[in-house]
Amino acid sequence: MNIYTWKVIAPAHWAIALIYGDFSGIESDEECERIETFLDELRPATVTVDVSDPEIMSPHLTDTPNELAGDYCEYTVIKAAKD
Repeated sequence: MNIYTWKVIAPAHWAIALIYGDFSGIESDEECERIETFLDELRPATVTVDVSDPEIMSPHLTDTPNELAGDYCEYTVIKAAKD
């Protein structure tokens, strides 16, 4: 079995939802749906607790280009695959 890792850039305030599945800090149902859609695109991979410090950036430079500009983090994603 091989372990693959890659980085994604997403809003910093999504960290708890992405890593732990805890959406209690997300204020709107629409944003929760956007996070779920983002996670669905990554599955069956898992977002790890390896997260960069937040950095202000334009969303067109991220993996979530439809979000607003603001603080973004780089998240490590891992996936186990049978080869």
